Amino acid sequence: MKLPLSALALLVLVSLAGAQNYNTTLIANIDDYSQTGYTDCWGYTAPDGREYALIGVNALVSILDVTDPANITEVATVPFVNAGWYDMKTYQHYMYVSSEGSHSIRIVDLSGLPGSVSVVGDYGNFATTLHNVYIDTSAALLYAVEDFHFSKPVTIISLADPENPVEVGALTPASGPGTDAHDVFARGGRLYVAEGINQTIGIFDVSDPSLPSLLQRLSIPNAGYVHNVWVSADDHYMVTTEETAGKTIKVWDIQDLNNITLLDEYLGENQLAHNAYFRGDYLFISHYYSGLKIVDVSDPTHLVEVGNYDTIEGSNPSTFGNWGVYPFASNGLIYVNDMASGAYIVSFNNVLAYRVRGVVKDAQSG
Repeated sequence: MKLPLSALALLVLVSLAGAQNYNTTLIANIDDYSQTGYTDCWGYTAPDGREYALIGVNALVSILDVTDPANITEVATVPFVNAGWYDMKTYQHYMYVSSEGSHSIRIVDLSGLPGSVSVVGDYGNFATTLHNVYIDTSAALLYAVEDFHFSKPVTIISLADPENPVEVGALTPASGPGTDAHDVFARGGRLYVAEGINQTIGIFDVSDPSLPSLLQRLSIPNAGYVHNVWVSADDHYMVTTEETAGKTIKVWDIQDLNNITLLDEYLGENQLAHNAYFRGDYLFISHYYSGLKIVDVSDPTHLVEVGNYDTIEGSNPSTFGNWGVYPFASNGLIYVNDMASGAYIVSFNNVLAYRVRGVVKDAQSG
């Protein structure tokens, strides 16, 4: 019998995957709003280098100064509609907040931090409420994703004047067939859309945002609700999640859009993931009841879990527990939002999977 050494090494690592809280360290847990609950989280690095965690709460955004991990404090709050879904992104020194309780985007000037913030105003009067926003900072474009607005699921908005956004385009039936959008990622003139109930990923040319056009549509086999999409820094790989119990996180080779290839899949113990993001050689995953999952993707054909921080006891395939994760802070800290117990500030020791390649030969069979 022959068994590849790489398989043996991976087997050892996979056996560790059920252990809680390994290769991570809790810096702080901030739980000031347990009576209302929490939603998504994001981050902001100020021009002076100070780091802030943007924590979605059901009626506001709480801004934490996390520059000094030993002295994390709330320095400001931004009130908004009372709703169970908040999404925040930043551009320059502004924060843009969407909510499923509002038909507009709240614009917040963060330049006064750590002393104060100011609400500039609310942009838009969208036909439906907003589930998500994404900002391509290099192009100064914001993509607003509306809830079940099948004739105009994504609106493209210029932030050339950050306090006075202007709509410059939209995905419509004329952009290419498709009716649903849940989450998006954009870079380099391409827009990637997780198309929810369509069970597909739509990839669009938005080099001219006034005339988006479909480049490719990927049908995910036996898909659930296609929830989230993100692309690696080199634009070679794409990760997708499906917010359906038992459906895996998938990594795809997208270097040839006419031959998109599934490379490997991963799923944590609770069998239900939320969002996944590339950062360097890792995927950082908000995995509901399984908490934060960190997966080594340095070899995208062999995904290996290398870190975990669980924010809730038990393992249950339901939409509860770790909702959001932000792994992009310049100081390496990771922000993790649990829907009931608040914001967790976590560090990761940046370990990679131990990989050995070769063949083990059985002495009898050769």
